[in-house]
Amino acid sequence: MKILIDTNVILDMLAKREPFFTSAAKVIFLSAEDKIEAYITSNIVTDIYYIARRHYMQESEARDMLHKLLKIIGVLDVGHKECLKALELPMEDYEDALLSVCAKRVNADYIVTRDMEHFRNSPVPPISPENFLQNL
Repeated sequence: MKILIDTNVILDMLAKREPFFTSAAKVIFLSAEDKIEAYITSNIVTDIYYIARRHYMQESEARDMLHKLLKIIGVLDVGHKECLKALELPMEDYEDALLSVCAKRVNADYIVTRDMEHFRNSPVPPISPENFLQNL
């Protein structure tokens, strides 16, 4: 099973946001245990670092957290071709369209997100962390 994880799911785990923390952590731990292939995009990496540093952690903690995360989750690059393809998708949020294009490029089965509505027109189906765990 191959998935792309949306920013909100990563932040749910890092910030221990309830009631989402447990399911987010379980999804990420499945990747750590090599039971699934999980990815984020390169722009998600910078978003996570910025938000973690600004709201939740000191700089050294944020860097350490990213180092650990990047050992268990793959990073998909976002290049010129992906940027152009995202413009062609009938999606309102360009950043979500970029995620969809990257997920499709690696033949992901799902985009794991809490923003289901944002991915309504995605070529890769969205699924909540809870539903993903139930469907394994």
